[in-house]
Amino acid sequence: KRVVRLKGGDPMIFGRGAEELNYLAAHHIPFEVVPGISSAIGAPTYAGIPLTHRMLAASVAFITGMRKDPKEFPQFPPYGSIDTLVILMAFNNLPIILSQLKEKGWPFNTPIALIDQGTLPTQKVTVGEVMNIESRIKESSPDGPALLVVGEVVREREKLTWFENRPLMGTRVLITRAKEQAGGMRSILEEKGASVVEFPTIEIVPVTDQMEREALTHAAQRVTDFDIVIFTSVNGVKHFFDAVRETHPQMPNFARTKFAAIGPATAEALQSLGLRVDFVPGAQYQQEGLLEVLLASGVQGKRILLPRARGARDFLGHTLRERGAEVTEISVYETKLPSSQNGNNIDRVKTDPVDFVTFTSSSTVHHFFSILGSDAPLLLARSGAASIGAMTTATLRAYGVEPKITAAESTVPGLIRAIEENRRFIT
Repeated sequence: KRVVRLKGGDPMIFGRGAEELNYLAAHHIPFEVVPGISSAIGAPTYAGIPLTHRMLAASVAFITGMRKDPKEFPQFPPYGSIDTLVILMAFNNLPIILSQLKEKGWPFNTPIALIDQGTLPTQKVTVGEVMNIESRIKESSPDGPALLVVGEVVREREKLTWFENRPLMGTRVLITRAKEQAGGMRSILEEKGASVVEFPTIEIVPVTDQMEREALTHAAQRVTDFDIVIFTSVNGVKHFFDAVRETHPQMPNFARTKFAAIGPATAEALQSLGLRVDFVPGAQYQQEGLLEVLLASGVQGKRILLPRARGARDFLGHTLRERGAEVTEISVYETKLPSSQNGNNIDRVKTDPVDFVTFTSSSTVHHFFSILGSDAPLLLARSGAASIGAMTTATLRAYGVEPKITAAESTVPGLIRAIEENRRFIT
């Protein structure tokens, strides 16, 4: 059998890797070791502290701050023999460590940094000197195990801090989007420093009703008969063109058919299929904005196809008919409660505080309240609701919730920008 043993950091840097490999070797079991990045190197880098520096430090020592037998606690090198000390698992034995540093002649004004939860969005760095670091650490309340960096290189942090400077560092955001759609939003948030909790409240599935399926197939077969095909979501593009592929061996010739998209993401989904997008609102990425663009081009007598979600708002189709268009609306997908919801995840959402709960559609609001019941308004009172746009905000208000944020631009990047601006204002 082949076994993978995953270890944090580097298995050979205070990771007991050698002990495990000795056991394998004693039993003639072949093994391979893949080195990792030790927290001794990774955490200081994320804290903006170079362990070596041409002008400040030509040597560095890695020392454990924890031993199985306290009597075997390592002896620290005397001041002047090593430029930088990195002490892992340092928090619990901090008094002993500081006492040894003083005994070995390290000056009281030697800079020290304690890095807690290094490289995570919850990273905390406490900086001080040998004389005062203990009191400062008590004030910052690290969660441990943490590591200490001792030496003049710690002063470089003032200029080289980068990880903690990201705009959403330390912000916890809950995403309620469907699991298959959450990845892009999560990536942007994490790049900006946020800690993300995924809690999918909806699942997007193709329509299964026999009549709706037949209507979809019929529309897909004669798609080139329409003058304009309007898409109000990325999901609409995906599920409609899945049906088109089933009815056409090759992509149809859309030379005379124009395409309309409610916003940039939907337009990008169409363009990824090699299609030209003729109508996109300039700013208001909602049905009202798309209607304005369409009316400006003239819709009298035009044959329009509108693939949409089951139960979606009928404003666009209704108004286009009033203006003389011949509109065919078909349901191509529906949103429903996720088929499986992790009970522990529900408990986590109820108990772990977040700064913002994001809602990217009215469906996410409805299903959030459906899943959490009476806990939903309590959770949103504790955290801020962040809405992607006016329609989603109206749905939240119908549940008695006033969102802390409503994005000016009804897109995921617009929502994240609104969170960023709100966070900057608070901090």
